[in-house]
Amino acid sequence: MMTDKEIRTYLSSHKLLMQRAELRYEKIRFYEKYNAVGEYCAILAHESESLLAERRKIERTIDALSEPSKTILRLRYIEGHTLEETADKLHYAYRWTARLQAKAINDFREAVKG
Repeated sequence: MMTDKEIRTYLSSHKLLMQRAELRYEKIRFYEKYNAVGEYCAILAHESESLLAERRKIERTIDALSEPSKTILRLRYIEGHTLEETADKLHYAYRWTARLQAKAINDFREAVKG
């Protein structure tokens, strides 16, 4: 079972997954420019698709949650807002938002597990 820290790290990887996929696509474009497309480019493309699939998995899991867990995780980990900004956007107190985030992380853990 994943810990809260592991769940947060996994959710935070959402943005990194996109950046890593983009870097691989940039390499492919570079090699294509010099007509050097080959097995390495196919590997890069496969890696990019795997990274993007993992990113979509995170998004689908969040979208399957009920409110307010879905909104809190989307604001925090997909859009990258701080807890203070999330509380402000939702018109909640900071401490209440922190509690809701803890519940949302637990909901996410259950969704991943099940």
